[in-house]
Amino acid sequence: LKGEIMQSHLISRRSLIRSSLIGLACSAAPAISAAEKDDWTETYDVVIIGSGFAGLAAAYSALENGVKSVLVLEKMNVFGGNSCINGGQISLAGSGLQKSKGIKDSPKLMEEDMLRVGQRLNHPALVKAVVKESPACYDMMVKCGVKFADQVIRLGGHSAPRTIFAENYAGGGICVLCTSG
Repeated sequence: LKGEIMQSHLISRRSLIRSSLIGLACSAAPAISAAEKDDWTETYDVVIIGSGFAGLAAAYSALENGVKSVLVLEKMNVFGGNSCINGGQISLAGSGLQKSKGIKDSPKLMEEDMLRVGQRLNHPALVKAVVKESPACYDMMVKCGVKFADQVIRLGGHSAPRTIFAENYAGGGICVLCTSG
């Protein structure tokens, strides 16, 4: 890794992702420069590169499944990766919010949209995995304390309204490592 490396607080099973994937870390954690670090002998059960949606979800999942120690590394001087600049929006098929509004959507329909808009250059298995897990991702974020605005919109490329907005994001977007005691 080039540039600065940021180390998250040691995350134990008891102290991970409870309050939200939104609101906290975009500018909260200090970076540790590789030049400042003398001892690189720590051992972790899981090391995750990147603190965007995927990295934080991987940390959450690892801890929920009994992993004792997780290290999240981020090349930028703040947590959040590119997820930190999305304005707090996420597109999910089959979310509880969609269902509460009577919106007909499905992971299969979102998969078709993604493949069509991506001119079928996408990796089909990855697209299928993303859309299959989108209802569970919504549930995980709600469990972690994410508060979504009571609206679902349709953005370009989507054939159904499925984009939702976090109300409690940290100005720049969704990028939080939730914690609880």
